[in-house]
Amino acid sequence: MRYDRVLQIEESSDDGDEYDYSPAKEEWVITAANAKPQCDIIHEAWQSRAVIRYDMAVPLNLSERSARQSTGRVGVVLVVTLSHNSRRIDVDINLDNQADDHRLRVLVPTPFNTDSVLADTQFGSLTRPVNDSAMNNWQQEGWKEAPVPVWNMLNYVALQEGRNGMAVFSEGLREFEVIGEEKKTFAITLLRGVGLLGKEDLLLRPGRPSGIKMPVPDSQLRGLLSCRLSLLSYTGTPTAAGVAQQARAWLTPVQCYNKIPWDVMKLNKAGFNVPESYSLLKMPPVGCLISALKKAEDRQEVIYGCLIRLNQQPVMRLLLSVAR
Repeated sequence: MRYDRVLQIEESSDDGDEYDYSPAKEEWVITAANAKPQCDIIHEAWQSRAVIRYDMAVPLNLSERSARQSTGRVGVVLVVTLSHNSRRIDVDINLDNQADDHRLRVLVPTPFNTDSVLADTQFGSLTRPVNDSAMNNWQQEGWKEAPVPVWNMLNYVALQEGRNGMAVFSEGLREFEVIGEEKKTFAITLLRGVGLLGKEDLLLRPGRPSGIKMPVPDSQLRGLLSCRLSLLSYTGTPTAAGVAQQARAWLTPVQCYNKIPWDVMKLNKAGFNVPESYSLLKMPPVGCLISALKKAEDRQEVIYGCLIRLNQQPVMRLLLSVAR
């Protein structure tokens, strides 16, 4: 299966405020399709990396955008990593933002035709429509704000058609939209640069400002910004493919260290031995996900929370050590 123009950066206006995104009335969308990148390929023993660098000429502000001028700049450095024995494509995105009042998104096209998208939340996962029919007549129905299908995710979002699917994992990037004429391209928001806390008469939210009309220049997010993403192509359902577990493993990898024979200081040998392998909790590889594991504050118990899909009956074994 082939994916074209993956990880293309999209730059567009943001005439909104710190509460809501809204495009400019005279929009001009720019992509990195015509960029002239410099690419370095680095092969290592356990992984290979592609380092892609380019600059995008963008409007400096909303006035330049309406005049179709572009004296602003966004520097982009993409580091795409393929690791041995890993099905993921890991991506580090480094931006140097030197423009105001705009939105930057990274695009991940897929070949999947579907009318819904799956994303995780704090308490499980939700399936949402990729296109909201209320957008067609929201003003006639008296909505205060357009119901733009820009959704939130916690750690992952997935599109699927039949048995094939694509998931995008993120670290801290919470906003996404499924865009394009056929609604099958992920658009992950990297940054929104705005200059006002509250602003009135937005294109998607006409009327009064949501908050105080106060300048917030730091919200333009000038300077350097680093983001992390990972792409996972899978077969089967997201539950059977372990998409949630794969996202958790990517976000919280196993930490390890080398125990060298030389010690900084001599300590008395302990009077007990610990097992070479020990686990407090054993779970199946797919089907459920830990949401909480903590010591109870008012009793000698451990509180365990688990997220499972409906109609799933995962088998797990909980092992607790007992003080003697």
